[in-house]
Amino acid sequence: MPSADEIDARVERLHASTVVVNTYGGPYTSAHVLRKFRTGHWREDLETFEEGNPPFVANVLAPEMRQGGVDIILGGYAQIADFALWVRDLEESGGAGTFVSSVEDMRQAKARGQIGIQICLHGPESIQGSLELLQAHRTLGATVFTLCSSYRNLITDGCREPGNAGLSLYGRRVVAELNRLKIAVDVSHISERGFWDVLELSTTAPIVTHSAAKAVCDSPRNLKDEQIKALAEAGGYFGVIFFPAYLARENASLEHLLDHLDHIAQLVGPEYVGLGADFCTYGWEWTTVNWAHFGMPERRYKFPKDIEHITQWKNITRGLIRRGYTDAEIQGILGTNYLRIIEKIIS
Repeated sequence: MPSADEIDARVERLHASTVVVNTYGGPYTSAHVLRKFRTGHWREDLETFEEGNPPFVANVLAPEMRQGGVDIILGGYAQIADFALWVRDLEESGGAGTFVSSVEDMRQAKARGQIGIQICLHGPESIQGSLELLQAHRTLGATVFTLCSSYRNLITDGCREPGNAGLSLYGRRVVAELNRLKIAVDVSHISERGFWDVLELSTTAPIVTHSAAKAVCDSPRNLKDEQIKALAEAGGYFGVIFFPAYLARENASLEHLLDHLDHIAQLVGPEYVGLGADFCTYGWEWTTVNWAHFGMPERRYKFPKDIEHITQWKNITRGLIRRGYTDAEIQGILGTNYLRIIEKIIS
């Protein structure tokens, strides 16, 4: 076994040579966080900005991502108004961050020392039910669309709907339009029937930005082995979530996260798996959540031990080294797999 210093040197080399991607920022990168940081309020209007309040990207997002060795983060839940919040914050960040809407953008952002923000739309609310707005979002740079949360919407049932319905007629039109516009179809949260509908209908490989393996932790949010296999056969991507309730029934840790990575890598190959944290914000602890939504008892849940925060991302790299992954496999999990797959979809 190499020494701790040798492992740390390898970690630094791997992060320096790889575009490291968090394929789901979650609440950590929502427009609400920008508002809260800059104003201390949860309002929806631009007038809540106050002169002198520092930009979120420059003062929180970029420093914390750099400390963790993360270059790109998928963020947004973007409605049209949210772009204005991001644009203003980035303009005032002193070049700390930038939007990225292509793989070349991601590579260039890393080369310039900037963190990159890839915009993701979330559900029919992000386009106000209008397919025409998808074109506008694509023009503005959105390249990923998450079809649903865990419950039913106009597009599909989510994974917690007892009816397990698949894509609606409208949902089928949405998938076709996403394919036409070269926007990646994210099937995180979707019902099992909806998953198979997308696999059948989509002309591009679907992706899972943030989920986990049901065989390792039996949660409705996690995918069965046959789903993971079908996703890989289609050329898709699976980002492993850090959310504790989906990694282990009790006391989730970094080792549980690595167990999910191992399971998927052994099932379909390490070239299809990556990392999509879905981090919380301000304390990294969910305390005011309806835990019945997650099928969990009511209690305080922290993010997994040793990866509670994006600043600890390199602990995953250390864990992958301990578990015997090669440099090429680790680089793939850190970001190269995602870049290869998303480039085929959005280019």
